[in-house]
Amino acid sequence: MDFVKAVPKQNTALSYDQLQLTPIEGYLLSRIDGVSSVDDIASLSGLPYDQALGVIRTLWEKRVFVIDGLEPQAREKQAAAGIDLTDSEKDSVERMLGTITNGTFYQILSVPPTVKPDEVKKKFFELSKVYHPDRYFKKNIGPYKEKLTMIFKKLSEAYEVLYDPRKKKWYDAALAGAQPGIQQGQSSPRADVFRERSVRVPDTEATVRRESPPAAAPQRPEPQERTVKMEKPESPGAELDRRLSRMKETLDSNELEQGLRELDSLKEIRDPRIPLLMADYYLRQNDLLSARDYTQMAIEYDTGNIKAYEMLGSIYMKFKLYRNALKVYETIKDIAPEDTHAEKMIHEIKSLIED
Repeated sequence: MDFVKAVPKQNTALSYDQLQLTPIEGYLLSRIDGVSSVDDIASLSGLPYDQALGVIRTLWEKRVFVIDGLEPQAREKQAAAGIDLTDSEKDSVERMLGTITNGTFYQILSVPPTVKPDEVKKKFFELSKVYHPDRYFKKNIGPYKEKLTMIFKKLSEAYEVLYDPRKKKWYDAALAGAQPGIQQGQSSPRADVFRERSVRVPDTEATVRRESPPAAAPQRPEPQERTVKMEKPESPGAELDRRLSRMKETLDSNELEQGLRELDSLKEIRDPRIPLLMADYYLRQNDLLSARDYTQMAIEYDTGNIKAYEMLGSIYMKFKLYRNALKVYETIKDIAPEDTHAEKMIHEIKSLIED
């Protein structure tokens, strides 16, 4: 049984309250429902697939959850058995596994950032001949079958993004934005020092000298205290809101190239509203695959973003992928139990699946 296709179940022998889990481990553990496979949980988690899969495997090896018919040490026993791979083939798989875990799409396909679509296609097919699991059909490759499946899935993902100029441009922007930037809701560290102040403004009228004093010198008005209101500078959040509004207007006018330029100017900001604008645009163009990709990116930026999950659910409904849509709306219900729309969609989708 393949680990990624297996259905994990809660370990009833453990007291989960006593486990010291990271937030990501706790989140992924909460996705285990006894119905979803490891692949489903990792794919719909909103986290990078390989990261989610690695965390799930770690939890399994610690026996935090169980899989019927599969034991963690089974992989070690299988590895010790005879495997129809040469040492060089094993080393190649292990090296590639490390690359897909830590590398960029460019490193995975071994191409430069300036690569052209035809070069991406050529390199993808070249690597597919080496790492496609079917290459070892009817051979005993033990745990390497799962590793090759992971590698080929990542190769396909890299190809899909780098082959499409639009997706490649967004990926480049996201890659460049990996450095910390202004986060959603972050305020200026000096915002509290700008307040309305009372400022004494002295009279600047000059004194006119005369050779002989006048009979009656005019009375000069006493200096008056005037209140000057200092305008509070705009916060970075207000500037971002304005730029997002401009980007939305551009996309609403179907000016995609200008929208992508706006996107590039926001590349340092990992705000879920940015990919959601792109997802909304492609959804209106009926480009469901692109809309799904941008929506999942928004979830990666903010795993609790209800709007992103709702959009992903609607995309799966249009795809008629009812089981995927069901998992998404169940996730919304877990995040926001009071969400009546999610509850309504869960009942509706279940009736569609039963029919």
